[in-house]
Amino acid sequence: MIVSPTREALIAGAQALQQGRLVAFPTETVYGLGANAQSSEAVQSIYAIKGRPSTNPLIVHVPDVEAIYPLVTLTDATEHRLLILARFWPGPLTVVLPADCRATAPEVRAGGTTVACRIPNHPAALDLLKAAQVPVAAPSANRSNNVSPTTAAHVAEEFGNQSPLILDGGSCTVGLESTVLAIHTPRPTILRPGFITKEILEEALGEPVACSYPSYSPGTPALSPGMSSRHYSPRTTLKFRSDVTHQDLQGIRYGQIRFSGEAGSDPFPPPAQDCLLSPTGDLTDVAARLYDALRALDQEPLDLILIDSCEATGLGSAVMDRLSRAVRRG
Repeated sequence: MIVSPTREALIAGAQALQQGRLVAFPTETVYGLGANAQSSEAVQSIYAIKGRPSTNPLIVHVPDVEAIYPLVTLTDATEHRLLILARFWPGPLTVVLPADCRATAPEVRAGGTTVACRIPNHPAALDLLKAAQVPVAAPSANRSNNVSPTTAAHVAEEFGNQSPLILDGGSCTVGLESTVLAIHTPRPTILRPGFITKEILEEALGEPVACSYPSYSPGTPALSPGMSSRHYSPRTTLKFRSDVTHQDLQGIRYGQIRFSGEAGSDPFPPPAQDCLLSPTGDLTDVAARLYDALRALDQEPLDLILIDSCEATGLGSAVMDRLSRAVRRG
């Protein structure tokens, strides 16, 4: 059921979370599928409905920085970094910290000893978290490995008659999942790139930030959400425009997603569907509209979707990280 985030709906959502049921809610990045992070049974229901490997941990959402402290164990150095990074909250940044393992269900951490925390920048999300008065574990509200949802309708399409209560907060403004940063390590390390870039984080922290995006095998616990080598994928085959030739497109029905209004260098046959994300190639617009475009073209009777690529720097690192996990090579 999709409902507007009225006071009554938020109270109903908060009560559902307290009672161990799932609630889908908007954030600035993507829609989340929330459960009480203190309840093993509730968190297990996230893994079950998503078909998510139990080795893939979840992000815990809280309404303010003070709510992070009961979930973690901090050294002075780690707390110093945490307080600096608080300037990005509410916002699309997740930090990984040593967990107080008594504070969250082990399934949240995939049995590990760290916990990922963030404060989302959406009024409905913050109101829900404040009303629930429990930490809320929430991955993206879609089946595992599918394209993440950026509207309430996307969530309903994913789960059909299994859909939980869905709070409709409109389209997500950022459109890509949060940056994940481990700050308990000797050197802060980005485990998943996002809107808050390496350059921004280095300037804020005043120290070098490493990047490590290792893929993980479903049989081993991941360090962070979003590390599966196959992820964010439409059902229709997706390929980078640069990986195909004119000959590859003969006799097939294809769609294309362009990052800018500039025509591609190869004279391909006209596409059946053409989606432009930004007339100027602004990566903020590209990121915000990317998942919606993938989902829209995936609904069409196409044999193939072609997509542009960009330089993997700044926000382009996040865009290319998601697409590198979604495209099919060969």
